[in-house]
Amino acid sequence: MTFTERELNAYVEQELPKSVPEGIREPKLELGSGMATGSALIDFLKLEHSAGSPPNWIMRQLLQGEHPVTVTARIATANGRATVDVQSVAISGVTIEGRLLDYLIRNYLHAYYPDAKVGQPFDMSYRIDRVDVQPARVDVFLRK
Repeated sequence: MTFTERELNAYVEQELPKSVPEGIREPKLELGSGMATGSALIDFLKLEHSAGSPPNWIMRQLLQGEHPVTVTARIATANGRATVDVQSVAISGVTIEGRLLDYLIRNYLHAYYPDAKVGQPFDMSYRIDRVDVQPARVDVFLRK
């Protein structure tokens, strides 16, 4: 099965509000060879509010308003397993990589999404054997 970048963007735009009702606008996915870049306007305070955990005063001051956020990840798949390695995150033009990125993934992403698998293999569902990410499309191969 092949999904175009346009189809995936339409899917994300339709499904994202079901899991994150407020705090993210204008999501966009760009595909490359073995990589994907997602971007959106994110209001971190609204995100935290919808997750049920109000931020402290300092964090409210730092995170106030919408921020353009871009996440770039490398995606590797084989034999029904996938690994997603986040390469960088840019918030309002400031790029975060390396140890600081690892810290944010451990202490922010995993705090809200404890089942998220970043940098470690996980089993893919729906009999998916592998996913080939290419510029402008994703090819999905199913196990027999």
